[in-house]
Amino acid sequence: MSELPPCAVDILIVEDSSTQSMQLRHLLEKNGYRVFSARHGLEALTRLEEHRPLIIISDVAMPEMDGYELCGRIRQDVRFKAIPFILLTALSDPRDVVRGLQCGANNFIVKPYDDQFLLSHIHYLIANLELRRSAAAEMGIEIYFAGQKHFVTADRLQMIDLLLSSYDNAVQKNRELQRATEKLESQTRELERSNSELEQFGYVVSHDLQEPLRAITGFLDLLHRRYHEQLDEKAEQYIDFAVNGAKRMQSLIHDLLAYSRVGTHSKEFVEVDCRVVFQDALANLRAAIEENNPEIGQEGEWPKVHGDPVQLTQLFQNLVGNALKFHSTDRRTEIRISVVRQGSYWEFSVADNGIGIEEKDFQRIFQVFQRLHERGKYPGTGIGLAICKKIVERHGGTIWVESVANQGTTFHFTLPV
Repeated sequence: MSELPPCAVDILIVEDSSTQSMQLRHLLEKNGYRVFSARHGLEALTRLEEHRPLIIISDVAMPEMDGYELCGRIRQDVRFKAIPFILLTALSDPRDVVRGLQCGANNFIVKPYDDQFLLSHIHYLIANLELRRSAAAEMGIEIYFAGQKHFVTADRLQMIDLLLSSYDNAVQKNRELQRATEKLESQTRELERSNSELEQFGYVVSHDLQEPLRAITGFLDLLHRRYHEQLDEKAEQYIDFAVNGAKRMQSLIHDLLAYSRVGTHSKEFVEVDCRVVFQDALANLRAAIEENNPEIGQEGEWPKVHGDPVQLTQLFQNLVGNALKFHSTDRRTEIRISVVRQGSYWEFSVADNGIGIEEKDFQRIFQVFQRLHERGKYPGTGIGLAICKKIVERHGGTIWVESVANQGTTFHFTLPV
């Protein structure tokens, strides 16, 4: 708590918000000041006729009469012109300082303010009251600011008060910003650490689960081969269910391992020829391409980018693989890859004429384990597009989708030039 004033000091609060007025009253009365209040400038002028305060604290934005006009009216009245005047404001523009000088304000306090910060300014004004009265001689000065001419009439001490309080506010806000920045940096480091640990955990779990799954599959296969003649049809069916389930689990773990390795086992960036990695992706998809016999076209010149060639190959492989997987059964599959430069980014597009995606699922498809179709109809684990998103973001780009159900889908992604 601040040191109590040496004698009773009356303060007039001019504030249209009853909540803020009550909070300010509570703070001042707790520190030994006597407080009376007004809801706007006109009411404040009436209260001044009834009782003369030692200090006036006024909000800027108010109905009837704002804080600037109130301060100007008080400075024109010889009875009240020497009363120190504090403006509570957002102070979003340096021109506020000029307006404060013109109307005769002594201090700016920026909302939201620290209690001790406000009290220190009040104590400063009280301590300098006698000096203020002796330095009351006014002087006029014409200034040009923000393309406009302003004439300011103020005493020297008022100018110093106002400019120092503006600087004090700026320093305080800068400290708050610095503390917020340091907190954000600390949270960012903690988040990066947590993400790294989570990726490492996913990799270890996925890797370690592979061996027991291989053992389960192996023993089931051995059971089927050795006791095939002794098993009835129901038992054979149960073994098939178990084997298929184990294989699905292996596929899921394999994809989860690939997802975790994007961040934990990635290579350093080198210059990558996008034409080469695209051809590598098609080579990896040779069996699916021969089965589907699609028409694959390309528009634009293939660029060279800075990236991880293995991951970029996987990116093209997943997107083209999706176009092959989700093809329409009533027309020949068409896949078109295009490249265009957009400022400091290359924008790639992989378009098909397949079954399409509904708009409500545009964001969902990039999340892990999100499937839009039954497993029996379309194979997969629902991780492929999540891997694509993670690869693109690691390379400093973004990925999004455009689609019309039953007409086709286009995946767009960007890579920095």
